[in-house]
Amino acid sequence: MALGLVGIEGIAEILEVSEGRVRQLIGQEGFPRPAATLGPRNRVWSSSSIRAYKRSREEATTLSLSMLPKASAPLPRVVDDIFTVTLQYNYPPSESVYVRAWQGEGYVIALLSSIEPSPGLSSKIEAYVGAIAHQLPLVLGENVCWLQDFRSTSPAMTSNVVLTEPTPGEFSNPTWSNVPYDDLVAAVGGPVEMYPAGTLTEENVRRFRAAGGTIEIPANEKWITAHVEDLRVLATAPLPEEQRVYAQDLAAQMLRWIDEDAERTEGHTSDPEWRERESDVLWAVRRRSRRLTPEEHALMETYYTDGPSDSDVAAATIDSLIEWIMQVDDASATPDARANRVARRVAWALTHGIQDEARRETYQRFLSVDIDGRIVHMSSRRNPGVARYISGRQLAPIAPEDRRREHRLLAGALAEDLGYEISFGRDMFGNHIAVNSAGSVAVLWPGEAPLATTADQIHLDGKLDTIATLLVDGKPSHLVPRINPTGTWASGYAGGSPAELVTSLIQYLEASGLPVNHNAVRNLVYDPEGPETTTVDVAQLLVQH
Repeated sequence: MALGLVGIEGIAEILEVSEGRVRQLIGQEGFPRPAATLGPRNRVWSSSSIRAYKRSREEATTLSLSMLPKASAPLPRVVDDIFTVTLQYNYPPSESVYVRAWQGEGYVIALLSSIEPSPGLSSKIEAYVGAIAHQLPLVLGENVCWLQDFRSTSPAMTSNVVLTEPTPGEFSNPTWSNVPYDDLVAAVGGPVEMYPAGTLTEENVRRFRAAGGTIEIPANEKWITAHVEDLRVLATAPLPEEQRVYAQDLAAQMLRWIDEDAERTEGHTSDPEWRERESDVLWAVRRRSRRLTPEEHALMETYYTDGPSDSDVAAATIDSLIEWIMQVDDASATPDARANRVARRVAWALTHGIQDEARRETYQRFLSVDIDGRIVHMSSRRNPGVARYISGRQLAPIAPEDRRREHRLLAGALAEDLGYEISFGRDMFGNHIAVNSAGSVAVLWPGEAPLATTADQIHLDGKLDTIATLLVDGKPSHLVPRINPTGTWASGYAGGSPAELVTSLIQYLEASGLPVNHNAVRNLVYDPEGPETTTVDVAQLLVQH
């Protein structure tokens, strides 16, 4: 095995079959040829060719870690870099990925880690792997064992991702299983630096390399800063005195807990069980908490009363804070982002003192909207086409600052006039969209849409509330937009009207320079016998010469 060569016994171990079955397979068409013949009954095969044969039988083209031998010496690292990966069908359109790869005998082990604050790679592994393999075809072309870093779910866990490749360079159908850190170490022959959840940044990668070992970063800086801000803003908040004291006591308690906990080192995640756990993991980053400064400690002591927790006072305080939130909201006459942030944060902390579960959930539902700079989608389950279009995203990035207040004012007006709740964000193609609680989507500020060609397709999702998507090479490319929108709810493309959809399709195809058959478009949208979802070639919607 050290030379990468195996005989009958080694083949049986790799294929997980008996030696008798191996002798049967050797005589079949498609079995790899021997790498060398040392005698009439003594032949050896390349272990990598046997593993490739196993993958072909399993219809998998990327390696499983369990198929690889344990390294007898550290494998050379052939990739250690951060790459920008363009994702055509997801938002955001591009992300940075940290790739480390080790060269074995006839195979490569590649570990992918998404740069924070991106979520894990599981839902995007096909796009990541395909893009990175194209950037490094000589290193990551064949016989690659793909691993993704699962930092957010375990102190040191990776996930082995196996993909099929129906056409060259098009990876799909991922399956994965979790791999303990020790298995990764055994496969590469030495420690692998791991970045705890929330610590993988380009700056920390650079610092780790420069230091030649583990670096330390502050673990509680943002929490201290936040609670100090709470105390200072609450000092002038328009609250009844009893409620102001109650809210300030809570913020001071938060600072006291942080100060008392500052001697502990947070090496893994925020989970206390992992913090205390000893491990042989090579952590690239350790987060060490700091104590309060004398000024911060004095501020904490000023407002800390250690008074009893009172559910009724907590509820009354939350009610007053919500009233204040409405006064300083973006859509108010006197918006104040700092005061709004503090009021939401303190009110959320106070909800944990509400004993009535239904009331607590009502408070938290209100406060969760935009509490961390994001907007919650309110798409209706009654509209499956819209739900599929939004792709199950619960959160969408916040609107640009110059349009955020405009959105809030528009949402308030529509909610008052029509009874709809409106939320705003971007869809998977970068369109600036609005979603109402009845389940309709409006594109207020479309992103740049590609021109349609006769080789493209149009996909309709839904009947009455229809979303139309342009398909290029069979893959979603863009939502079909209106032409020259003026940027209002009324004139943006909405999914709530078949008539609007017909107009949108006709205008879009004509703007692409295509001779549109208007009746063909109308028949497509209004076909009573047609399926709920359908895909049609653009050529079928054109005037036939």
